Amino acid sequence: MAKFLSFTIITLILMHVIEAAKPPLFKNIYAFGDSFTDTGNTRSNPGDPLTMRYIFVSNPPYGRTFLHHPTNRYSDGGLVIDFLAESLSLQFLPPYVNQKAARPNGVNFAVSGSTAIDHKFFVVNRMVRAVIPQSLGTELEWFEKVLKEKGCVDSASTPRQCEGVFNDSLIWVGEIGASGYAYSYGSAVPPKSYNNSPSIVSLIFYRKHFPQSIIVYADYYEAYLRVLKNAGSYGFTDVFNVCCGYGGINYNHLCGSPQSTSCADPSRYIIGMGSTSLKLCTKSWQICL
Repeated sequence: MAKFLSFTIITLILMHVIEAAKPPLFKNIYAFGDSFTDTGNTRSNPGDPLTMRYIFVSNPPYGRTFLHHPTNRYSDGGLVIDFLAESLSLQFLPPYVNQKAARPNGVNFAVSGSTAIDHKFFVVNRMVRAVIPQSLGTELEWFEKVLKEKGCVDSASTPRQCEGVFNDSLIWVGEIGASGYAYSYGSAVPPKSYNNSPSIVSLIFYRKHFPQSIIVYADYYEAYLRVLKNAGSYGFTDVFNVCCGYGGINYNHLCGSPQSTSCADPSRYIIGMGSTSLKLCTKSWQICL
C-alpha cells in the first residue's frame, strides 16, 4: 500500500512537471478593438478637445478592483484581453502609444471610441459626434510599424521574419464598430450605411484562403444577453442602474468626474459607468470566449 501510494504521488508530481513544461500555446498577442480592449492608448487630457470622451478615464474609480488604481482601462477591473493573457501565462499587453514600455508578449493597438471604417467617412458626412480620429485602419498602420521593427515587411520578401512573428502569435480583434452607430445619432446618415457585421460567408472565405490559421468568431452580444437573462446566477443584483456616474446615465457628469459618485460594490452591477456598459466579463470572462 505504501509503495502504491508513493508511486501515485510520484506519478502525479511527474504529470504536474510535464504539464508545467509544456510550451505556451502563444508567445505573443496583438490586440485590436475599442474600449472593450483598450489598455491605455487613451488617457485623460483635458487640454485636448478631441479627447473629451477620455477626460476622466485616468481618475478613480476606474481600475479600483484590478490594479487598484486607474490604468486608462474603461472598467473598474481588468478587461477580457487581460484575463486572456493571464490564462496563457503572458504579461498584460502594453498600449502601443507607450513607446517606452517593454513588449515581451505583444502589443495592444485598441483605441477607445475607434471606428471600424475610416474617420474620413464621418467627417465628409458631418457627423459631429465622431471626435475620435482613430479607426481600425489606424490600428493596422501601427501594427505594420511593429512588424517592420521585427523585420517583417511582407511574406514574399521577408518570409522567415514574418513567420517568426505570426507562427506563435494570437491576433485578437475585439469589439469594434459600435461607436460608428453611436455617431449616427442626430445625423442624416442611416446606420445601415456602415454596417460592418461579419457573416458566416466571410468566415468561410478567410478560413479557405488562410488554411494555416485558425480563425474563430465569438459573439459577445449573445454572451451579454445571457448574463442579462441570468444575472443572479452570475452574482449580479442590479441589472439596469449604473454603478458610477451621476443621476443614472448622464453624459454631463461622467464616471470619474468631480460630480459623479460610485457604488460600494461594482461586482453587483452589470452597467458600470454612466456612458458605457460595464466590462461584465471582468467577473465572468469565460462566458465571452
